[in-house]
Amino acid sequence: MPRICYQPPNDSPEFDANDLGKPFPSIRGYKLGVVEHTRTESMVPRTENTPAIPFAIWTNSRALSSSEPNCARSSSPTRESPLLLRRQGDDEILETFDTRWMIGADGVVRKQLGFIFPGETRAEFRIVTGDIRLTGVGLDRTYWHRFGYLNDKCVSLRPTDEIGEDGWHFSIMGRDADATNLSQNEELIFETISSMSRMEISFNKLVYSSEYRANVRMVDKFSEGRVFLAGGTQLKRARSRWKLALVEKGLADKSLLETYNEERLPVITEMLGVTTLIQKRARTIGGTAPGSTTLLYMLGIHCCFSSIVLDEFATSVEGKPMNTYRILDETELEAGDRAPDAPKLLHVQSGESDSTTLFSLYRPWRHTVIVFAPSPADATVILVALEPYDKYVVRSAVILHSSAPAIPVASLADFVLLDQGTMLIPLT
Repeated sequence: MPRICYQPPNDSPEFDANDLGKPFPSIRGYKLGVVEHTRTESMVPRTENTPAIPFAIWTNSRALSSSEPNCARSSSPTRESPLLLRRQGDDEILETFDTRWMIGADGVVRKQLGFIFPGETRAEFRIVTGDIRLTGVGLDRTYWHRFGYLNDKCVSLRPTDEIGEDGWHFSIMGRDADATNLSQNEELIFETISSMSRMEISFNKLVYSSEYRANVRMVDKFSEGRVFLAGGTQLKRARSRWKLALVEKGLADKSLLETYNEERLPVITEMLGVTTLIQKRARTIGGTAPGSTTLLYMLGIHCCFSSIVLDEFATSVEGKPMNTYRILDETELEAGDRAPDAPKLLHVQSGESDSTTLFSLYRPWRHTVIVFAPSPADATVILVALEPYDKYVVRSAVILHSSAPAIPVASLADFVLLDQGTMLIPLT
C-alpha cells in the first residue's frame, strides 16, 4: 500500500497543488541595526527534482485551504449538522446543513467532542506573528529575512504572495517584549519592524496579528463516531478522505475508519518530538538551519505499522522502534512506504505508444493496482481477480521489465507499460 503523489495530465482542468508551490527560500540573516546581511542559511536542504522527490517545492497551507469555512456541530446517531461560518469578502454568513460525516480542523470541534488536550504551554516562548503588506529597499522577495537572533530578539519577514505582491508573514520575538500588548497595537508593530531592521520601509496594511505561544500538546484520539479531527493541513485530511469515500460508497466496512486513530497518533507523537528539538536548538544557537536532515520534507512519514498494511517480505522484529517520521531511506523498503515516480514508462498496449509517468496514472478518487510482471500473461491471475470491481474505483497497470520487447500487447489491464530504465523490477 504505497503512498504516492498525484499529477494531473497536461490537458486536465483539475486543480494541481503543485502550481502553488515554489522552492523553499533561503534565509538572509542580519545583525540588529545593520542593513547588509551577514549570513545565509537554509531550513531545508536544496535538492534537485528526482524520481523519489519529483516536486522539490513547498506550498503555503493557506493557499490550499483559504476558502475552507469554520464550523461548529450538533449530531445524531446517523448524521452531523455542522454550523458553518463562511466568509464572503467582509461579510460573514452562517449556514447549517446535514452530513453523514464531518472532518474538523480547529479547536471548536475538538472542544465540542470533549477530547482531552494534554501537554504543556511554554509561556516563556512568545511570538507576535501575522501578515503585513509593506515594501522596503533591500527586501529581496526571493529570500526570507531575519533581523537579529532567535535566542535574543529578532524580526522575521517571509514573502507570501497569497495576500499581495507586497505581502509578508512577520514574526517578532524578544525576551523582554510585551507580546500581548504588541500584538494589539498596529503602530507599535510598524515601529518595531522599522527599528529592528533599520531599512527604509513603507507600510501599506497590517492584515492580521496575533500572539503565539509554543504548545506541546496532542489530543488523546482523533475521531469520535462520525467526526474526525484532522489538524490544519491538507496532508492530514487526506489520510481520512479516501477511507471515508470507500465507506460512504459501501465499498468498505465502517471498521476501516478505526485505523485513522492508530495511524495518526504515532505520527503526531513523533512530530512533536522533532519540532520541540528544532525549537530548543533555535533558542540555543539563535538560528533554525537543521543541517542536512530531510526530516522536514515529511516524505518519510509512513503508516507501515497500520493494521491494514500487509507486508509478506519484511521481517517483524519485536520491540523495534516505530520511527514514523524517519529520514528518507531508499535501501530498506516496507509495505506502506512512499512510492517514487517512474518518469520513463512507455505504453505498449494495443493502440497506445506514447510515454508517461507513474504519477500521471493516479487519481485521488481511484485506487490503482500496480502489477510488476515479466510479461502480461504472468499478471493474468491478479487481473482476473480485479475484474469484479468498478473501473471507476479500481484500475490496473502492468509494468514490464525493460528487457521485454517494446511491441503492442493485449491485456485485461487498463494500462500496460514498459519500464525504460528508471525502476528495478525483478524478472522472477
